Amino acid sequence: MPGYGRSDVPPSGYSIGRFSEAIIEFMDRVGIAKAHIMGQRTGAMVSFELAAAYPERVNKLILVSCPAWTKEEGLTVLERLRRPMMDKHGVLQPQPYEVLVAGEPYLDRAWAERETEAVRTHGDWCTSTQWATNSYDMADAAKARRIKAPTLIIYGEQDVLRKKDRLHANILGSTLKMFPDCGIPNYQSPEPFAVEVTSFLLD
Repeated sequence: MPGYGRSDVPPSGYSIGRFSEAIIEFMDRVGIAKAHIMGQRTGAMVSFELAAAYPERVNKLILVSCPAWTKEEGLTVLERLRRPMMDKHGVLQPQPYEVLVAGEPYLDRAWAERETEAVRTHGDWCTSTQWATNSYDMADAAKARRIKAPTLIIYGEQDVLRKKDRLHANILGSTLKMFPDCGIPNYQSPEPFAVEVTSFLLD
């Protein structure tokens, strides 16, 4: 994603829409007319946006743990859960495992440590992309119905980002797969997750 790691910060700032445009620019540069697209959490929001804005460029779509919040719900999350974790400049700060696991009980220490390191290195990026309210328009039914690609939606039953299966209701013809007893299926149940995704892509 632009602005992550050592890549240039986009002059227009961070946004889910800009990230989807960056993927299209990449596909154009390397000559990919159409592709399977899969993303998890923030990546799922980018994938959703891309598939809605450029339906002709997506063969099959896989959304993993996509937060289907409205902008209003996103604001509530920002204020109640994340605001205390920000510094005086509004930048998300690294948090100890005990704080992270209180919000997502299924997180193990290794996952939490990787998330903490990402925030330590890219706090401004994480703040802007994951917790800005303009990111949360995944509950927009009109936008969801512009998605034409066969779509697989995956959640863990314990995932705090799951919201009333809105994506499945709004993306016509989509398939919803729930993984029991986990919150992050690709991390906690990697082998069954890989089987599910591979089967969907090869079908």
